[in-house]
Amino acid sequence: MDDRKKSQWLCERILQFRDGQLPEDESADLKAVLRNDPQARRYYIEIVVMHAIFQGRKSPLVKTNVYLPSEEVMDNELWEALAKEENSAEPIEVIRQQSESEKAASAVVTVRETRVKNTPSKTPLYVLLASAAAIFFVILSIRYSPFKSGTAVAVLSDSLEAVWSDSVLREKGAPLLTGSKPYILQQGYAQLVFNNHAQVTIQAPASFRLLDEDVLKLNFGQVYAIVPPSAYGFQICTKESKIIDLGTEFGIEQTLSGDTEIHVLRGKVVLVSKAKERKINLNLSAGNACKLIAATGQTQQIECREGRFVRHINSDFRWAWKGQPLDLADLAGGGSGFGGGDSRKGIDLSTGRMQPRANQGYDKPAAAGFRPVQDLPFIDGVFVPNGEFGPAIVSSQGHQFDFPKTSGAYWSDITPNPYIAKKNPQTNEIEYVSTLLEVEGKPDEPIPPRLLVHPNAGITFDLDKIRQAYPFFELKSFRAVCGLPQILDFRKRSEFWVLLDGQCVFHCQSDYQNLSSRKVEIPIEPHARFLTLAATDGGDGTHYDWCVFAQPVLLLERSSL
Repeated sequence: MDDRKKSQWLCERILQFRDGQLPEDESADLKAVLRNDPQARRYYIEIVVMHAIFQGRKSPLVKTNVYLPSEEVMDNELWEALAKEENSAEPIEVIRQQSESEKAASAVVTVRETRVKNTPSKTPLYVLLASAAAIFFVILSIRYSPFKSGTAVAVLSDSLEAVWSDSVLREKGAPLLTGSKPYILQQGYAQLVFNNHAQVTIQAPASFRLLDEDVLKLNFGQVYAIVPPSAYGFQICTKESKIIDLGTEFGIEQTLSGDTEIHVLRGKVVLVSKAKERKINLNLSAGNACKLIAATGQTQQIECREGRFVRHINSDFRWAWKGQPLDLADLAGGGSGFGGGDSRKGIDLSTGRMQPRANQGYDKPAAAGFRPVQDLPFIDGVFVPNGEFGPAIVSSQGHQFDFPKTSGAYWSDITPNPYIAKKNPQTNEIEYVSTLLEVEGKPDEPIPPRLLVHPNAGITFDLDKIRQAYPFFELKSFRAVCGLPQILDFRKRSEFWVLLDGQCVFHCQSDYQNLSSRKVEIPIEPHARFLTLAATDGGDGTHYDWCVFAQPVLLLERSSL
C-alpha cells in the first residue's frame, strides 16, 4: 500500500473508530497499526485535531507528537480514554488561535470554533473526509520541528519579591518567550497568564521553560495552574511525565530528584509517564493526588492538600493566597486580610482613628454618631450602639439598626490584640491576659486571630471595597466564634450582633446561664454591601464584658476565569 492509500485508509478507520462505527475486527487491525507504526500515531493525533475543528472542541492531544517524552507512552488505552472524555465533556465556546503555520494556510480555510451539542452523528463523520483532507495534508506537509524560540506566549501578570537568576527586573505585563533557555526563579513568586488565558503561579525556587502557547516545562519547583475552557488541553511537562488538563485547577511539585506530586482541586487531569520504562496513563479527578517516584517509575496515592500551593499573588497588597479565608482581624490591624496587620493597633470609637497601641480603660459617655475610619481601606466605620435615643447609624450609607438600650459607655478600642489589660485588685498593677475561648484550646496555646469588641462597640466592614480589591474572589460567607475568654472567673450579661446592610442576621446573649461560646456562619449574598459586628452590655454595664469575635473570617471562592 502506497503512502497516499495508507493515509486514506488510516483516516477512514480512525474517524469511524472515533464515531463508534468501526467493526471489531477492523478496530483490532487499526490498534495494531497504531501500536507498531509511529507515523500512524502521528496521523491519529492530527485527525484528532481535525475532528476537534469540525466538532468545535480543542483537543487535549494537540501537538502531543512533539511534546511527549516518548511516543511509546501514548498507547491505545489513553487515546480511547481521551476520545471518550472529549465526546462526553460539557459544551463550551472557544475562539481558536491560529499558529504561524495555520496562518500560512489561511488561504485554504478560515475556522471559527463554536461549540455545539456534541452528539454522535447519524451520518458517519468520515463523509467530511474530503473537506478535511485539504487542511489535513497541508498540516502534514509542514515539517515537524522543535519548538520555535522567541515567541511570546505568555505575560508576567504579577510578581512578589521575585528574584530571577539573570538579574532581569521583569515588570508586570512583560512578555515571556519560548526558548531553550529556562527561566530560573530564585526567590519569591511569579504569576503567568498565557495567551489562551491559562494562569500559572510559580513559587521559588523553580526552573521552567515555555515550550508553546499551551505547554510549560517544569524542571523543578512548585506551580499551580488554573485552566479555563479556552485553554482546555493545557499541558505541564516534567522530566519523566506529562500532565494534560481536562478542565482543571491543579498543583504540581517537581523535586530535583525527579519525583513529581500532582494535586487536583477541580476537574481532572491525565498523567502520562515513561519513568523507568513503565507506561503509566492515570486519570486524576478533583480531590485526588498522586506521587510519581522517579527512581522506580511507580505512582502512589497521597493526600490532596488544598493549602499547599500558592494560587494567587498580589504585589500591591503583598500577599500570596493558598486558599485561606480573608482574616477580618488582620484587616482591622491594617493588613490585607492575608497578613501584614499589626495586632497591637486599635480603633478609637470616638474619632474613628487608628492608634498604634490599642487603648483600654476608657469610661466615656456615648460617642455620638457613626465614625468613618479613614486609615483602613476595608473598614467603613465604628460606632457606640445605644438604643436609648433611637436606631443607631451603622454604615456610611445611612443603614440603621435599633439596638437595645445600653449604658452608652465603652471601655476599649476595637482591636485585634489577643490580650486584654486586667488590673490586679491587690497591687493595682496592669497585667495582660489571654482572650482564648474555651472552644479554642488551652490557655498556654497560641491564640488564633480575633477581634476584641468590648461593649458597647460596633465595627462595619465594606464588602464592596473588598470585592473591588480582590475581583477574582467571591465572598461566600462570614464565620466566627462569639464568646467570653475562658480565663474570666466573673461574668455578666453581654450580647453579640451580626448585621448585613443594617439587618440582624445573628444575635446571641452570654451570661451565667449561657457560658458556652457560639459558632456563627452567615452566607454573604452578592448584593450585600456592609457587614457589621457589634457587642452590647446586656443592660447591666460594661464591667468584665470581654466580648470576642474569635477567628472572624470571610470564606472565599475563586471566581470563574
